[in-house]
Parts: sequence; C-alpha cells; structure tokens
Amino acid sequence: MSYVSRERETEEVMKRQQQEIEEKEKLLKQQEQAFEEEKRAMNCNLQEQMEQQKIEHQRELERMKQEQENMRLEQEQLRQAQLKELEEQKQQMMKEQQQMKEQQEQEKLRMQQELEHNQKMMEEQKRRMMEEQARIKQESQCPPMQGFPQQPPMQGFPQQPPMQGFPQENQYPPIHENPPQAPIGQGNVCYVEFGGPVPPQAPMGIGNNGYMGFGAVEPMGGNIYPPGHPLYGVNTTTSYPYY
Repeated sequence: MSYVSRERETEEVMKRQQQEIEEKEKLLKQQEQAFEEEKRAMNCNLQEQMEQQKIEHQRELERMKQEQENMRLEQEQLRQAQLKELEEQKQQMMKEQQQMKEQQEQEKLRMQQELEHNQKMMEEQKRRMMEEQARIKQESQCPPMQGFPQQPPMQGFPQQPPMQGFPQENQYPPIHENPPQAPIGQGNVCYVEFGGPVPPQAPMGIGNNGYMGFGAVEPMGGNIYPPGHPLYGVNTTTSYPYY
C-alpha cells in the first residue's frame, strides 16, 4: 500500500513539477515574446528617431546650404555694385579729365591768340615808332626854309579903305605902352608885353609866316603881305590886328 501511495505521490509530485515546468516555460515564452515585442518597439522607435534625426540633419544641411547661397548672392551683388560704382567713378574721372583737357586747350589757344595779338600790337607800335623816328629824322635833316622872296606889289590891287575908328593919317592902331595885362599863351597868343620875355628870333619862313612885331613868333597863319600893304600887320588867320 505504501508503495502505491508513494508512487502516486511521486506521480503527483512529478505531475505538479511538470505543470510548473510547463507554466514556467509558458511564462518564459510569454516573457520572450514580450521582450521581442519590446525589442521590436525599441527598434522601431530607434529607427524612427534615426530617421527623424536624419531628416532634421538633412533640413539643417539644406538650410546651411541656402544660407551659404544667400551669402554668395549678397557678395556677388555687392561685388557687382562695387564694380558698377568703380566704373561710374572711372567714367566720371575720364569725363573730368576730358573737360580739363578741353579747358586747358581752350586756355592755351586763348593765351596763344592773346600772345599773337600782343605781338602784333607791339610790332604795330614798333613800326609806328620807327616811322615816327624816320619822319622826325627826315624833318630834322631837311634844310631850313628860306624867307619869302620880296614880291613886288600886285598890280591892280584895289586900295583898301581906311579902317573904321582910326584917324585918316594913321590907318593902323597905335601901340599902347600899357596894354591890357594877360599872360603869354592865355587869351592873346600874339601879345608881347614891353619889358617881358621876348620869344627867340626866327627867320622868316621858319615858324613865322609873317611879321608879328617885337621878334615874336607867329605860330598860326600870320601875315604874308609886305610892308606898305593895307593888310600888313594884320593876322590874316583871325582877321584881328596885332596889338
């Protein structure tokens, strides 16, 4: 009896152990499945994270490339603007240089014309001075004019009536000892005061076309009639008698 009971107990124990083993195996399988599922989930999450990071890195790279392109475009625009400004400055400088050159040419031409004009004026003045000197030299070399020859009285010359206001026996005005005072050269160029300075004597025909009296020189006109003629002693230029 004991052997049978013991065998039963052993079988029950073995059966319980088998059940426990099966349960443990089942639990282990469940754990393995859970681990696999968790692993798959983790792998999926990691893959997604990696994909997300890759996408983000790609976006960051694109953004950096775009920024670099923008910077390159800005630098190119700045370089083009600088080149354009330099070209404009160059054109302006060339224009100013051309204007300066034209002004210098005009100034040079004006100065050349002015110099030529001044040279012509100087040559003209020199020519006139030489002509004047030649004329003066020629006049100084001419012999003095001899006095007018004594011409006989003109035949048939009508006798002039006596001057009004004078006595018949004296047709000519008397010479006053104290005539009106007047400086020589002012008012009466023909008047010479008694006792005053007497102009230098000059022969007839040299600066004196006629007798004026007291050795004075008649600068203009004069008397061309000989003594005894009714107009002798009268300034035929002014028609006034000498006083």
